[in-house]
Amino acid sequence: MSTSEAAPGTAPASSLAHRRPPLGPTTLRERWGNSHLSAALIAADLLSVASGSALAYLLRPAAPATVLIIAGLAVIALSGLPQRTTLSLSTLEQIPWLFRRVATAYLLGIPLLLLTDAGPPLGQAAIVAVFVIGGRALSHILLLRRRLQGRGLEPALLVGDGEESRRLMHQMGTDLHFGVRFVGVISAEPETAETTAEDHQIGRLADLPALVEALGVRRVIVGPEVAGGPERAVALRRTLAAGARVHVVPRLPEVMPAFEPPSGELVLGHPLVELPRPLPVGVQQAMKRLIDVVVASALLVLTAPLMVVVAVGVKRSSPGPVLFRQLRIGRGGEPFVMFKFRTFPVDHQDVVQSLRPDDCPLRFGRFLRRTSLDELPQLLNVVLGDMSLIGPRPERPKFVESLTVDHPDYDDRHRVRGGMTGLAQTMGYVGDTSIEDRTRLDNRYIDGWSLWQDALIAARTLAAIVRKSYHH
Repeated sequence: MSTSEAAPGTAPASSLAHRRPPLGPTTLRERWGNSHLSAALIAADLLSVASGSALAYLLRPAAPATVLIIAGLAVIALSGLPQRTTLSLSTLEQIPWLFRRVATAYLLGIPLLLLTDAGPPLGQAAIVAVFVIGGRALSHILLLRRRLQGRGLEPALLVGDGEESRRLMHQMGTDLHFGVRFVGVISAEPETAETTAEDHQIGRLADLPALVEALGVRRVIVGPEVAGGPERAVALRRTLAAGARVHVVPRLPEVMPAFEPPSGELVLGHPLVELPRPLPVGVQQAMKRLIDVVVASALLVLTAPLMVVVAVGVKRSSPGPVLFRQLRIGRGGEPFVMFKFRTFPVDHQDVVQSLRPDDCPLRFGRFLRRTSLDELPQLLNVVLGDMSLIGPRPERPKFVESLTVDHPDYDDRHRVRGGMTGLAQTMGYVGDTSIEDRTRLDNRYIDGWSLWQDALIAARTLAAIVRKSYHH
C-alpha cells in the first residue's frame, strides 16, 4: 500500500483529515523555517570546529597540516550528531557523546600526524571539544527561546491510546520546551477495530503514513502498549519514508535505561528511542552503488578464466544453453532477468521455490550448486544495476505474489536491490527454510544498513561457501 492510500475498509486520509483537532498541519512558512533548522545546527558545528582550531593555532602555532587534519576529522566525527532538533534540547546529556566523538577524531588523527612529523596536538583537540559543546549549547538556547515564543512547533501524532501514552502526550503538548503540538491520536487496536472521533482519535495504524503526509506531521510518538508485528512494522517504515521522525517508548519503560543521543533521549522520565531512517540514502547510497560496480567489475575480470571453464563444463554436461535466464523481482517490485549457469536439463520443470544441490540430476550441476559457482553470472546483473552484491535474495514473480499475501512485510524487502547474498543467507536461511524468519532478517538488514554490515556479510558468505564445499 502506498503512503497515499488507505487500507481496505478504512476511510481515506482526506476524510480523516477533516476529523482532526483544530490544530492542523504547519503553514508553508513554518515548514520553510523547520527545514532550515538542521542546516543551522550543522553550520553551528562547523563554525565551532573552525573557531576552536583557529584559537588553538593562535595559542600554540602548529603545522597547518596538523590543524587541518584534526579539524577535518572532527567534522567527520561530528557528522553522526543528531543534527535535527531533539525533543529535550539538553546539551548536558550530549556532553559525554560529544567528547567521545572528538576524542575519536583525535585518536584517528595520530597516525596521520606522525606522517607530517607533527606531535599529537592534544590541546587543539580539547579546545575544539569545548567549542563544539559551547556551540551546541548556544544553538539549544536559541532554539528553546524560539519554541517558548510558540514558533516552529512541530505537528505530532501519538500512536497508542493507553493511559500512560495519553498522559505523556498531554505533558509534552502543554510544555513548549519540547516543541511539539499533537494533532491527533492513532489507535493501537487491531485493524478491524472501530475508530471514533473521541479524544482526538483520527485513525488506525494503517492510516498513519497517509495522515503524516496529509497533516504535515513531523514527529510520531509510539506508546509502549503498541505491540510489534509485521503490519505495524510496515506502517512505521512507510511513516519514516513519508518524512516523519518516529520515537518509540519501549515496553517496560520503567526498567529501560536512558538512551544517549543520537539513538534516543529521556523525556519526562520516559526513554524514547528514535527509529533510524532505513535504506542507504544520499552519499551512502552512491557509495554502495560505486562499491558494487567496482567490485563486481573486478570479479568479472578475475573470474573470467574460471567462468570459461565452467561454461565448457555446462555445455558438456547436457545439451542446451550455458546460461539460465530467470525472471526475478527487484527493487520497487520491478522484474528483471537474472543470470545463472545452467545446472539442470533444459526440460526441467521449475515448480518449487527452492531445490537442494543434491536434487540436481546432473553431476556437474550438483558441483556448481554446492560451490555456488552457478551464481557467478549474477556479477553482470550487479554491473547492470539490477542487483547488488549484498541484499535480500530476489524471488520469482509467482512466489512473490503469494508470499506477500501470507507475510505482510515481505514486500518491504523490495525497498532495495536484491543481492547475490544477504543477511538471511549468512544465518543459514537458504533453501526450504522459514520465510517468516528470512523476511525478518532481510528487513532487519535494510533497516540497519551500513557498509560495515555489508563487509561482514561478504566475509561470512565466503566462509560459508568454503565450509559447504569442504563438507561435500
